[in-house]
Amino acid sequence: MTLLSHNVFWFQGVPFETDRPGDPCIEIMESLISLYRRIGPDVLCLQEVQRQDVFDEVARRAGYDGHYTEGSTLRPYGGAMLWRKGRVVETSTQGDGTQRVWQIARCGFLTVCNVHLPSSRQLGAQRAAAQRVVEMGRATRATPDIVMGDLNEPPDGEVDRLLAEAGYADAALHTGQASRPSSLGGGRGDRIFVHSSHLDGLSEYGTLDSEDLKNDSGGKVSLSDHLPLWIRMEC
Repeated sequence: MTLLSHNVFWFQGVPFETDRPGDPCIEIMESLISLYRRIGPDVLCLQEVQRQDVFDEVARRAGYDGHYTEGSTLRPYGGAMLWRKGRVVETSTQGDGTQRVWQIARCGFLTVCNVHLPSSRQLGAQRAAAQRVVEMGRATRATPDIVMGDLNEPPDGEVDRLLAEAGYADAALHTGQASRPSSLGGGRGDRIFVHSSHLDGLSEYGTLDSEDLKNDSGGKVSLSDHLPLWIRMEC
């Protein structure tokens, strides 16, 4: 099973300076879907999907079923989980007190958590750091097998420590690819964690490069400010 995570930046492309997105750019959306098809994911976890109708359009164009969750406090920071048609999937989402979004779905033999944790942009550095730990603790209370998304925190921070104590391993670190960035800026704030009970099934970790997301139309230089990352899991 291949699982892919990507912060789609509201399908606006780079540059985009605000956190108040309007309608998506369909050309950006189509280009990203084409990139995803190269990887062939069974499950897609997307962050920064601004509305239900945008999710519906992505699902239609990609040919997947799925589930959308609006951002809790910051509504445009919605999350989307998509999976190949015909899979039997159970879903659950965050409760009150979440700034952005987390979602959980049972996809085949794996339970997957899609998460987007707070940044310092709205809360400031200290409050955001504390809130990230609170929200990740809630998201992983039921011990999903895979946790993936935009953590808005560098590796080895408090969120990583919480996950390590709960039995999770950083997939990039485990496969010797921790030097590969997950954003245009060169950082690795987007990560994938695999619970120790499934770590033997982790067969591959990968990310696309910034070159893959280059764009030369509409005044945009990149399809997103984040890079898609994925894992392949064996039963």
